[in-house]
Amino acid sequence: MNDGRRLYWDEQKCIRCGLCVGICPFDALTLEDGKIVIDHDKCTLCTLCVKGCPVAALMIRPQLEEIARERGVALEA
Repeated sequence: MNDGRRLYWDEQKCIRCGLCVGICPFDALTLEDGKIVIDHDKCTLCTLCVKGCPVAALMIRPQLEEIARERGVALEA
């Protein structure tokens, strides 16, 4: 399921509690070496992990915006 949106993990906000891993009914999240790994092929963007995260370390954002932010590029409105 891909309409330009993706699930993203904010490593700096995350407290590594593992709640998101346990709440995902599609096994799309794993905790490996202290990092949340997202299997985008399994993720359906159901938002259960986003709503369950106590520190808002998971978010769904348009993929293009995320790439632009990572590269420091401003998108036109």
